[in-house]
Amino acid sequence: MASLVCLLAVGLLFGGGHATHEGEADPFGEGGPRPHDHDCDTSHPAEPCRNIDTDEECTQWDNRYGCDYNPVYMYVMCKKTCNVCPDEPCKDYADECPTMAENDTCRLSPKYMLKFCKKSCNQCPSGPCGDMDDRCPQLAEDGECQKNPIYMFVQCRESCGLCPSGECRDNDERCPYWAKGRDNCYVNPVFMLLNCQKSCRVCKSELP
Repeated sequence: MASLVCLLAVGLLFGGGHATHEGEADPFGEGGPRPHDHDCDTSHPAEPCRNIDTDEECTQWDNRYGCDYNPVYMYVMCKKTCNVCPDEPCKDYADECPTMAENDTCRLSPKYMLKFCKKSCNQCPSGPCGDMDDRCPQLAEDGECQKNPIYMFVQCRESCGLCPSGECRDNDERCPYWAKGRDNCYVNPVFMLLNCQKSCRVCKSELP
């Protein structure tokens, strides 16, 4: 039987979701996900993944707007603060996860699925930065990095060009100006994180 502390933790985790500004609806419906608590485990990974922004910056963004206001930026740059790290043990938090994942809901509703259905969505540690979905190269070729960045920036980092490789660089000489103060990296993350990685400090450290 799951401990009371474990059940309370699951309850708190499920309590704060709402639709994104892109119009993504909660796939679990009004009642929220049903806790998958029979294997609840409170252990933690030896080396949890890091924020790319500093912890202080991520906390400021979170306090100011919340992770779900701008998940495209926050899920890449502030993974630890936003609790979207591929943690270990990797598990689902809802009984519906396997069925929903089979129906491609990980890609269609990533804001919820990548948090609550990590195991079913293959959001588990797999070594160096790379793709977690076999379809990533084709999805990227089809423009999904721009069309569905919440999913692609987490699951298809290599295909979207978000893995550090060689020299960190910008693709446009105007990037330093656009990124001045770094607010534009946050306000326009789909373009800036793909094209102005040096100025937005996307690759200032190894991605987990």
